[in-house]
Amino acid sequence: MNDLITWLNQNQGVLTTIGIGITLFGGIVAWLLRRDKSISLHKDSPYITAGHGVSASGDIIVGGSKTNIVNERKPTITIKMDGFTHNQGLLDLVFENTGDSTAVIKNLKIAEDEVSIDEFSLAPQQKITKHTNVTGLRVLKEKLDLPEIELTYKDFSTGKEYQTMGIITQESRVDGQYNLGDIKDLNFRVVQARR
Repeated sequence: MNDLITWLNQNQGVLTTIGIGITLFGGIVAWLLRRDKSISLHKDSPYITAGHGVSASGDIIVGGSKTNIVNERKPTITIKMDGFTHNQGLLDLVFENTGDSTAVIKNLKIAEDEVSIDEFSLAPQQKITKHTNVTGLRVLKEKLDLPEIELTYKDFSTGKEYQTMGIITQESRVDGQYNLGDIKDLNFRVVQARR
C-alpha cells in the first residue's frame, strides 16, 4: 500500500492528465447523448432552429407542409384619450406604436366623420400626443349606438396598410350635446388591397 501511495505522489502530473482526459471524454459523450435527443438527423424530420431577429419574406416549408409566418414585422398603433375640451372642440389623443416597424399615420375617422389630422410617422415604441379639432362632428351633437374611432396607417417599409378601430364613449351634457370619453375595445386589422 505504501508503494502505491509513493507512486501516486511521484506521478501527480500523469494523474492530472488522466483526470482531464476522463472529464473531457465524459463531456463529449454527454453532449452527443443530449444532441441525439433534441435534433433528429433524419432528412425528412421537420426541425427548425432560429436565433433572435430571424424573419421570412415568404412561406416556411416544414416537412413538406406550409406554415404561417408568425414573426412578421409590422407597426401596431394604439390610441388613448388624453383630454377633451368641448367649448374649443379640441380632442387630445395619444398615439403609440407598440409594433416593431415604423408607421405613417394617414387618416382618422370618428363615427364616420373625417377628422383633420396631418400625416406623421411613429417609430417603433414611440408615443406622441396630438391635438385634433373635432368641432362640428356628429358624435358631439347626437347620441350614437356605438361611435367608432378608426385610424388608418401604413407600414413605412412595405406600404401595407393597417387600421386600429375602437369605440369612443359619449358623455351626456346639460345642453343636450356630448363630451367624448374613453376609447375602448381596440382591435387591429390589415386593410384589404382594393382591386
